[in-house]
Amino acid sequence: MECLATVRDASEKEKGQGYWVDTAVGARPDSSEIIPLVHRLYSQNAGDFVSENHELLDVIKNGSHATEGRGIFVLDRGGDRRRLYNELLNKDRRVRFIIRQRGDRHLLHRGKLRETFALAEKCKTP
Repeated sequence: MECLATVRDASEKEKGQGYWVDTAVGARPDSSEIIPLVHRLYSQNAGDFVSENHELLDVIKNGSHATEGRGIFVLDRGGDRRRLYNELLNKDRRVRFIIRQRGDRHLLHRGKLRETFALAEKCKTP
């Protein structure tokens, strides 16, 4: 198979050869039906590969367009990168998102670095 790359199997905690994958699904609040939106494989060994950030932002851009700006994008812990935050927090994008955080991360809040857990505890939720 072409362009196989090193991937990490988090369940087995080992590395192997394969492809990275982006998956996006949609769901309506009034239904339990899952709607597939994106499922694509890619490799950092491919000639046209730019970056994982580029791949993720492309999925978000296309998904946001397809859903007419509705929905909330959910990214796993690897999504907590400055480059992604800069794009997702861009006022022109108006993207709603949730990024699962690692316990050792801090966020810039009102000019100071804060622990993510401490910030989360202060969030008002319905």
